[in-house]
Formats: sequence, structure tokens, C-alpha cells
Amino acid sequence: MPSNNIPHYLYKRNHTWWFRKRFVSEGNAIEYRLSLQTASFQRARLLALRLQTLCQQMVASLGAPKKLKNGVMDKSAQEQIRAKLRAKIAEWTAEETEHWFCGSTRNEGDLNDYLETLDMVVSDLKERIAYDDKPSLHRAEANTVLDELPHLKATLSEYDYQVIARMVAQAKVKSLQDTRSIILGGDAGWLSSSQTTEPSVTEEPIDTLTISKLLDLYTEHNKAKGHSKRTKKKYEWYGALLLSSFGDVPVHTITGAMGREFYDNITKLPVGLQKEVLLASKLSQLIDN
Repeated sequence: MPSNNIPHYLYKRNHTWWFRKRFVSEGNAIEYRLSLQTASFQRARLLALRLQTLCQQMVASLGAPKKLKNGVMDKSAQEQIRAKLRAKIAEWTAEETEHWFCGSTRNEGDLNDYLETLDMVVSDLKERIAYDDKPSLHRAEANTVLDELPHLKATLSEYDYQVIARMVAQAKVKSLQDTRSIILGGDAGWLSSSQTTEPSVTEEPIDTLTISKLLDLYTEHNKAKGHSKRTKKKYEWYGALLLSSFGDVPVHTITGAMGREFYDNITKLPVGLQKEVLLASKLSQLIDN
């Protein structure tokens, strides 16, 4: 498997996949390593994503940059950086879409693989934004845009570099999302003549929504994203897993204890369960059997 398709939080040692994640808290770097005890890439990725959920709870406070007393960019600098990033988004999107459309003849499998790679890169970038776990890259990331605005560098603090680095990463996410949309026949956000607001997922009070209703709304909301057949099937399977575990109950009735039981059950999940089987039986019964 090409190394650029492997998430940065996974690596292989002696034919076994390992989870690795580095966090920075109050200036101290902490790295967690854990053997996932499997040679299957798909299972390793699933286990790693579960571990990251736990890690995210541990470092939730790292989601936003730490603000220093002496570092706030003036509005003029902010506007210059935002304008340059909008231009960068258009440039990166054009390069990536040209790379796709100028290639040799593509089939559905090539498209699915390409979209899955895009989704993985976006996921990794979003992780990096959320965890802010690579402070050593702040300046290099920020210089992606500041090299074209050299007059600003002398006025910036370390905190400013941290903020700009996050802005650049967010711009890259936007570019990849626009690329995905264009390849699937839609329009990129930066091509629109006016800004449109995201439609609200639902106007209904939360206490009237059941799990199946919420899943239907989520599916409807995702239609505009043009997901591949493979991605749609994954979402359908995850929905069946929720219904098998909780039943079609109002969402607000799901408690923390039920969530912990659900997490414990998915670690015991039998391999190869089909959506139809999940919808026909309770998850706890499937595990017992």
C-alpha cells in the first residue's frame, strides 16, 4: 500500500499495525503508542479511530490555540491574509482538478479510490486543526501564505503564526472539498457569485426526533456532497448499527450509560455483519450468539 494512503496515526512493525498519536500540552509533548494486534489495515484503522475518540476527550482543551497577551493581528493584516488564502484556495483547487481531468481514461473504481484518498487527507487535516499537535510546523505552514506577504512577518508574534497556520490548514480543507465537488459535477464555493448559508439540518425540536428520522435527515443533507456508492453504503451500515444497538428511540432518551454500553459492544462486534442482519436483530443478541 502506498505510504501516502496510510494515515499518520498508523504504522506497521513486524506485520502488526500500531497506533501512534502525539499531543502537546502546556509545552510538554506526550506520545502514545499502542499495538493494535492485527495485520488488517481496515481493522487497524477502525480501532485507531476509536482510540482517537478517547484521546480527543483527554485533550479537548487543545482544540484552540493558546492566546498570548501580546499577540493579536490588526484588522488590515487579517484581511490581507484572508484575501491571499482565498486566492490560494482557487489556485490549489485548479491544480488538483486539472491533475484529475488531464489524466488517462478513468473508471468508477479510479474515481472511488481518488475520492477516498481526498476524504482521508481532509480527515487528517481536520485532526491536525483540532489537536494542534505539531507546533514545530506552525511557521512552515504559515509561510505558505506569508512568503507572499513578507512585509507582515516582522509584525507577527508566535501566537499569530499559530493562528495563521490553522487558517492555512483550513484553506487546504476547503480546497480539497471544492475539488471533490467539481469532480462530481458540482460547483466550488469560490465560484459562486454570492455566499449561501448552509441549510439547517432540521427545524424540528430535538425531543421529537427518532434515530431513524435523524438518519433520514442526515442522508438528505449529504446528497449535495455527491458521496460515492462505497461511502453511502458505509453510512447506511453505521445507521443500521445504531438502530440495532438502541432501537428506533427518540434521540434525547439516549443516556451516557447507553453510550458507554454501545462503545463496549462495538469492541466485541462480530466480523462481517451485514446491514440487513443488524436491522433484523438487537446488537446485544448478535454478540451473545
